[in-house]
Amino acid sequence: MVPVLVGVLLANCVVSNLAMSAFDVILEFKNLPYLATLGNANVYQLQARDIMNKNFMFLSMQSRLAEIPVIISKAKGSDLQIPVVDSEHKR
Repeated sequence: MVPVLVGVLLANCVVSNLAMSAFDVILEFKNLPYLATLGNANVYQLQARDIMNKNFMFLSMQSRLAEIPVIISKAKGSDLQIPVVDSEHKR
């Protein structure tokens, strides 16, 4: 029983280093979103404020009609999904 167990564990280690898992292959084949490995250990130390976009475009309920074309022109080819918030004040 021990030789079979050692063989299976060794084969599993070799395959995991050489190829993607069956679940990753299915996710990629069906074009489903998945979290890729981050690679560098320093990435795990990052916080949300380190990578967030601080130049976020939005409209508030008090925005004027003239501001809409300005924001759309700044968006330039992005998805043009501009959120409308209650107020411009940060919480």
